[in-house]
Amino acid sequence: MIKDNPNQLFVSENDLNQINQLILSHQTVDSEVKDSLSRLKYKIGKARILSTIVELNIAGLYSIITVSTPFGRKVDLQIVMPDEANLNERKLSIISTLGVAIFGNLQGAKAIWKFPEKDEIIEIIQIDNSRIKQNSYTSHVYPSQYE
Repeated sequence: MIKDNPNQLFVSENDLNQINQLILSHQTVDSEVKDSLSRLKYKIGKARILSTIVELNIAGLYSIITVSTPFGRKVDLQIVMPDEANLNERKLSIISTLGVAIFGNLQGAKAIWKFPEKDEIIEIIQIDNSRIKQNSYTSHVYPSQYE
């Protein structure tokens, strides 16, 4: 069952398709973005693949996640593809350091948020997947210099 291993990561087939497309097509010179893409590739490589996460408390693309930060703040964020990111709307890119940290984890999990100086621990308080549409695969086109 899903709760057997709280450290297990999960990814839906739909998210896997979109992220693989992103990894294969995304070109950047930014070392932080390269590192995030590498960590995302590693995470999905070891994740358990599910047909859907809609009815589960798993952080995926378009999930709305309440996160408790080490700075004493709780924030609601939605994980989105890079071209949809907008922090004013609390839409967090999947390839941001926080997006990579949250993605694939269960509600209640603690995750490592990577910073250049030191890593921080965040807690995933709540996950709302009610806005995820099943089989909502969308093709995203990424320019060669996305920054």
